[in-house]
Amino acid sequence: DIAQLDMASAWVGAVCYMLQIYFDFSGYSDMAVGMGKMFGFSFPENFDYPYTACSIRQFWKKWHISLTSWFREYLYFPLGGNRKGRARTLFNRFFVFLCTGIWHGADWTFICWGLLYFVLLMFEKLTGFHKKTGWYMHVYTMFFVIIGWVVFRADSITAAVSYIGNMFGIGAAGFVDGTFADCIKNSAVVFIAAIIFSFPVVKKAGEVLEKKPLLKNVLASVCMVAVFIASILVCIKATYNPFIYLNF
Repeated sequence: DIAQLDMASAWVGAVCYMLQIYFDFSGYSDMAVGMGKMFGFSFPENFDYPYTACSIRQFWKKWHISLTSWFREYLYFPLGGNRKGRARTLFNRFFVFLCTGIWHGADWTFICWGLLYFVLLMFEKLTGFHKKTGWYMHVYTMFFVIIGWVVFRADSITAAVSYIGNMFGIGAAGFVDGTFADCIKNSAVVFIAAIIFSFPVVKKAGEVLEKKPLLKNVLASVCMVAVFIASILVCIKATYNPFIYLNF
């Protein structure tokens, strides 16, 4: 119940969904890439560690690359792209992000999610804000990404506004309560691991071990077997839980 949610739990819930949807979407894409290799096909990466982005523009280039490319090639460019003046360029981008929202579902939450990114990207383009550097740019990017996922996940605009209000203490049941403590107690390890592996930790480790191929292969094999066993145990323990992407 949103009305009984404390401020800290609201933030944890939003961050958890941000991580869940990334690993869900990126996971099925990696499965497709892997199965493609089994049949001799080579598919490009679909998610390039989007949560390392330091601007909304950079985030969108790293998130769901195939979908972004499709809209660019088959909608944005045919509409004229940026070749027909500023006003037409603005409309073209508005229309693309409107369609991006509608593509996920015929609901106002998806439409608002798409248009939120349109507004943010236009702000960055018109002000040059995306060119700035510093840690605060990552904070700024993740803040709006999290807010965007709340809107995306909510059952209605009203629910999204209520939840976002809780995140800032408006209507929340205090700053922190037992719900937050239980969440951290039961899921701290998974939560921390998800945050760590949303960054290119494995990729960087592979680059470091590039000069030691035998060690690299042994460690990779051990890790894959361990992850496989852990995944089987989770599947046995849990009930049926399909990919989030099946909803779209």
